[in-house]
Amino acid sequence: MVFKQMVAAAAATLMFFSCGLAQASPFAELAKLSSYYGLRNGAREFAYHIPDGMLKVKLTYPNKQADMVHVVAWINNREIYDYALPFVDTGYVIRFYRDEASDRVFMSCSSSQLAILAGYCGNSRQMETFIDSRDFDAGFAQSHPWIYVRDGELRLVLSDGYGDVPIMQQNVFVLEWNESLQWVSYAEQGVKPFHRD
Repeated sequence: MVFKQMVAAAAATLMFFSCGLAQASPFAELAKLSSYYGLRNGAREFAYHIPDGMLKVKLTYPNKQADMVHVVAWINNREIYDYALPFVDTGYVIRFYRDEASDRVFMSCSSSQLAILAGYCGNSRQMETFIDSRDFDAGFAQSHPWIYVRDGELRLVLSDGYGDVPIMQQNVFVLEWNESLQWVSYAEQGVKPFHRD
């Protein structure tokens, strides 16, 4: 009897993990746009065609003295997103992704201080911010965030080094589109020593 219960529990556990893995969908990076020094002298723009039209994203400043930079998005020349980020001298990296299961388009913007993940919602025809790195605890004093795809997984990584400061440790959060919640969920991998692969 106990043996049958153990076998049933093991089968249920295996089935749970198999289903969980089957539901995980790979992300593909569509494009990467880097904007470094001299951004105040001009905006950087990227365009990508989605089913509702041409999605354009631009990094811009309201004025040359501004201490904020804005990530602004349009669909067919209609503004659908405006998110303010703190100005950093080290620049910004914008990446575009597609979730292959839901065919949704996502955009991340990362700097040495902040990383966000936004996605286009076809029902509302707006972009919505799903992830803001300020809402995550790195598990160590100072963290520098970035979002990227690795082996089909979309990841938010918080590290303790940036630029000339070597990375010693990092905390990785695997991000995934949750269709039933209509939101991005995540699984924390925990603080680990940094290894360059």
